[in-house]
Amino acid sequence: MPGLYHQPIRRREFLKTSLLAGVTVVVHGCRTSPGASSSAENEIHLALLSDTHIGGDRERAKDPRGGFDPWENLHRVAADIVTRSPRGVVLNGDAASREGLVADYQELKILLEPLSRVAPVYIGLGNHDHRENFQQVFTSAPGLKADVRNHHVLVIEESFLHFIVLDSLFYVNKSEGLLGAHQRWWLTEYLKTHTDKPIVLFVHHTLGDGDGDLLDADRLFGIIRPHRQVKAIFYGHSHMWDISERQGVKLINLPALGYNFSKDQPVGWVDARFRRNGVDLTLNAIAGNRAQDRQTNRVTWTYTVKIFVLLLLTSGAALAQTPRIDPLVSPEVQSDRRVTFRVRATNATEVSLFGDWMIPETKQNMTRGEQSVWSTTVGPLEPGLAIYSFTIDGVTTPDPVNPRIKLRARTSASLVDVPGSPPELWEARDVPHGTVEVNWAKSKVTGDTRAYHAYIPPVYALSGVVSFARQQRHGVRLDGRGQSQLHPRQPDRRETRGAHDHRDAMGPRVAIQWTAIKQHGDGRALPD
Repeated sequence: MPGLYHQPIRRREFLKTSLLAGVTVVVHGCRTSPGASSSAENEIHLALLSDTHIGGDRERAKDPRGGFDPWENLHRVAADIVTRSPRGVVLNGDAASREGLVADYQELKILLEPLSRVAPVYIGLGNHDHRENFQQVFTSAPGLKADVRNHHVLVIEESFLHFIVLDSLFYVNKSEGLLGAHQRWWLTEYLKTHTDKPIVLFVHHTLGDGDGDLLDADRLFGIIRPHRQVKAIFYGHSHMWDISERQGVKLINLPALGYNFSKDQPVGWVDARFRRNGVDLTLNAIAGNRAQDRQTNRVTWTYTVKIFVLLLLTSGAALAQTPRIDPLVSPEVQSDRRVTFRVRATNATEVSLFGDWMIPETKQNMTRGEQSVWSTTVGPLEPGLAIYSFTIDGVTTPDPVNPRIKLRARTSASLVDVPGSPPELWEARDVPHGTVEVNWAKSKVTGDTRAYHAYIPPVYALSGVVSFARQQRHGVRLDGRGQSQLHPRQPDRRETRGAHDHRDAMGPRVAIQWTAIKQHGDGRALPD
């Protein structure tokens, strides 16, 4: 999706920003209950403002009905917020007064300057904003600016939560709002590709079906309905403080900071402390109805984390979980053919390594290091492809960060390729390459249908061909697929296409057929 940024904003970057403007998580539902704010180990502290209505002409911007002074209100609140050191500030639309003049935004920038020193300020746009005038004054925005045509959309990607500030400005100084087709498309695509964390939306307009509401509110809910990771929508516009719910999504109507429309509503802002499973919302009422001043509503949600893991069936029938992204490097082959093996095992008490170069029933103990990474270095090893596995607290498992797997009948192991000098016969080279055909036939001895592999040199049909069969034997714990994937450590027993290619380049061209044959435990073959 062109222009959509996905890099998360880390805490250090988040706090350093001083610019102004602007395992799958499946949500099952949410609820609201009153309660005191509790400090969580992982918390995102935001100050939430709406409807500041700042004007370049301070007198003109005053509320003629209640006598409120929006300029004074923001000036007072900014000083209070600075002392609380939030992680960020969201101003959810109608930042300016009436028509959103350039002078309005210039005055707003001055008032927000103290806040911008301690936290980034994210500004959404409402019906009293003017997009071009806003962007003329606020020339850059914190967060990730989404590529939404003719709209100002911001994305704040935190470690355990994503915030999206939408743009519902339709006509300047007209009540109704609209997201529009392109912004709705963008949101749909974003939700499809960001399913691992809860998402909170900010939009200025109310979400009803009135003429002055968000005109495509139903379409918005249609977009988020299949995406249960959307937890809450914060909005303003109505100059009311309220918490409700629709389709299992919490709806938080932020109070206006500029002035109220009704005497029973507060004038103020909301202190929000987001956690993985919810948010504590504390009203800070500076005027109007202050009955709920400093009261906290705790909004919580439950969710189930679906982690897609690689299930490793081991001899102990254990399950291993692999992180989605792990920067760990294992194995690491050094120039002197010494090899370092690593595995991350947070709760393990004993980890060991076994490789087919070792004496059976022995092990190489591994040492625990930083970030619960166990490691050991062995060798130098003989050139070739070696088989190895880890034993973690008694459970044998392949290397979870190594994609090269040795398939066996009942267990699996990992492979490490130790290059030789000069290159071994089976290593990739710039020579003509033949093909390997896999054919199937029923064994008269075992009664099962078995695969046999035929190597065909690249130009054998153009010359006299001598065709012969080469049998491939393996132990009872292996299967034909695993054996055919394995480069030879013992060339007299294990053959692969690469080895045949290089032999073909050095001598007569022949067609070779071989069959993976099961053996008894004592090595006697089961003939067909």
